[in-house]
Amino acid sequence: MRTIMPQWYHLQQEAYGLKGDLKVQKLQAALAAAQGFKQADHYPESEVLFTLAVYFSEQNKQGEAEKYLREAIALKQAGLAISMAGKQNTPPENGIYLPAYSEKESELAAKKHALANCQSWLGRTLLAEHKFGEAALVLEQSIALMDSSSKPDGEVILLPDTLRPYAQALRALKRNGEADKADARAAKIMASRRLLLD
Repeated sequence: MRTIMPQWYHLQQEAYGLKGDLKVQKLQAALAAAQGFKQADHYPESEVLFTLAVYFSEQNKQGEAEKYLREAIALKQAGLAISMAGKQNTPPENGIYLPAYSEKESELAAKKHALANCQSWLGRTLLAEHKFGEAALVLEQSIALMDSSSKPDGEVILLPDTLRPYAQALRALKRNGEADKADARAAKIMASRRLLLD
């Protein structure tokens, strides 16, 4: 049987090859299609919102990025309590549920990672906006979520990329001792990552 990908997914993929207003318009169409897909855990909408946020962040439009990240985080948090593992879409012409998981444990781990990633991006966005207190809080939440996984230091890319801006936010708040610890932890993970690559 042929796998049918949902429309929102195709539109989001098409957006990656576009720039400027055309990209935003395609992503807005993907968002509308994702909302119409009505996946119970809101994964489609949260992913398109996250993609929009990353685009605006790259354009240095932090206010827009913050807005979309907050929406994506709210949906991802709600989606943690809803398991889609093993479910099939009906009717099949609407496309499959994405991502497809056979086990609840692997689904929950992936959802926690996606939420932590969104929180990390929001924290970095808030840092760029000089909202240091809120940035530190959001980045701390992201780190705590990663630390709650079965392999916390296995987050060898996301964790140091979250710890370093967390340290910056802490320094701006004159919490230098905590900042030093965050920087040291990031450096340790980066060193172990280099050893794995050698």
